Amino acid sequence: MMLRMLARILYGLGIGVLGLSACAIEPIAGGRIASMPTETTATYRVVECVITNSQKRVRLKKPVWYYVGSDSAGPLVFEKGPTGRIVAFENRWTDKRGSHSLVWVYGGRYGYHIIRPWVVSQPAERLLWRRKDLREEGEAWKPRPMGVPYARCPMERQKPAAKQPPVKQ
Repeated sequence: MMLRMLARILYGLGIGVLGLSACAIEPIAGGRIASMPTETTATYRVVECVITNSQKRVRLKKPVWYYVGSDSAGPLVFEKGPTGRIVAFENRWTDKRGSHSLVWVYGGRYGYHIIRPWVVSQPAERLLWRRKDLREEGEAWKPRPMGVPYARCPMERQKPAAKQPPVKQ
């Protein structure tokens, strides 16, 4: 409760700014600010999203990049947003659809949910969930989606694994 209140205050001061394009800011439920993984097994790019209820296509100002690395618990998704900040999606689970990763930024409007199907040839997808459509699970707050996502963003798999885009200093 106290952490959520602090996050709202920080957000109100303009320290946490969230756009439709990325989630690479702090504080984060289900993830952390990270460094780029030394080895990756897949690279994806998101350039547009489709708003679920209106089917309106929204082109992102800059692409958002996703890299699949790993840690001791298994595959780990990393997001590199337009600012160059990197977020590791530590909230992860699997089901019949594939491997899932989800983070939500405290004070932000959306949770970011990555679904990578078990069959590599099937497309991966990034879903945006409104805060009201995320529920708490477990001792540590790990958001899980319910209902209909706000937006769906196809993830373009890069072949071969794309080089990391340069970060402007």
